[in-house]
Amino acid sequence: MFQIEMEEKRGNIVEIKDLSAAAVQGMLSFIYMNKVLIEIDTVDDLLKASDKYEIIDLKNLCGKYLMNILDIKNCIKIVSIAELFNMQELKISAINFIVSISHHVFEMQEIDDLATVIVTYVLSELDQLENELLKSDAMIYKYDRFVHQNIVFKHTKGGSKPFYKWKYNEHKNNIEKLLHGHRVTLKADIKQGFKGNAVKFNKIGINFASSNKTIKQKLVKLLSGFSVTLIHLGHSFYRCDDRIYMIPSDNQAIIYSMTHHPESNVPVTTNKVYDKIAKNEPVLSLYATWQIQLNGDKDRFDELSKYANETIDLVLEGKGQYVDLNLPVVCNKQLDQYYSRSNNQMNTIQIYEKLPESDLTKVEKWIDELLLGIVSTV
Repeated sequence: MFQIEMEEKRGNIVEIKDLSAAAVQGMLSFIYMNKVLIEIDTVDDLLKASDKYEIIDLKNLCGKYLMNILDIKNCIKIVSIAELFNMQELKISAINFIVSISHHVFEMQEIDDLATVIVTYVLSELDQLENELLKSDAMIYKYDRFVHQNIVFKHTKGGSKPFYKWKYNEHKNNIEKLLHGHRVTLKADIKQGFKGNAVKFNKIGINFASSNKTIKQKLVKLLSGFSVTLIHLGHSFYRCDDRIYMIPSDNQAIIYSMTHHPESNVPVTTNKVYDKIAKNEPVLSLYATWQIQLNGDKDRFDELSKYANETIDLVLEGKGQYVDLNLPVVCNKQLDQYYSRSNNQMNTIQIYEKLPESDLTKVEKWIDELLLGIVSTV
């Protein structure tokens, strides 16, 4: 201001109206002698001065002072100061301190101030996270070219293949039960599935396949009046080249109608689980243990069950993604730090078949132990 034609240059006088004399004196002392006395009564004004005149070292010194005096009596005030002067590190430290002694803080009179501070902070962090996610979606990463999305896995002659096929000659009893309206439990074995890494789905459903065109057409017409309940029993298996990893999750009941809109080919009715999985990034693996049941009128089951002795395969179809095989930089030993290896997808089906649906939650610990190799038999 003394180098350009302003009133301060002409009069050699600077009038500072928004800072206390002590703050100005402290600021000048810091500038010319690199010394300053910081006290609880002056730190606010010193921060104002450092902010106004962009004296970063003075601002950092004030931040260290506040960090050192942080205690139960001033923690709420310090969060407010940190918020006001955009001191992110100080704010996080103060909030972490508040959380650690929250049982004491909630007894203080400043509870309303605390709630406001924390809500403001959380909303700010959520906004920042949302922005980061938007940036992430827009960025192209080094290995994106190896990830194949929106792949249709469907049983078509000479075309694409389904996610998984339960062949009639191997699963005759369960396919017959399903056509009679019974609930069945089946395993989609990853070792017999699609040869790709980290296969996941965001649309899933069942269908019946027959080499007899007449039977196939009649089945399509009959099934249009049914809905399907698919329960993913919570343990997803993922391939990473020659290794298999298991990630546990909650059971998910996916329900949809086998009648589809003619234009969009989307089920006419679905439950919210189906919709949420379909609209978001794929997470679950189809290689899991499933409980499957057709839902419909008795008269329709009487018609459907007539086909129980025909050679009909049950297929798992849908849309999803996978990652290319043989990528050493992806399938490395670091994965073992985060996920559990498991080559044992056997025998879990025996546990589920022995229990009614209402008791499924009782066996989660047994399943976890079995899959991780802690136990070997049911």
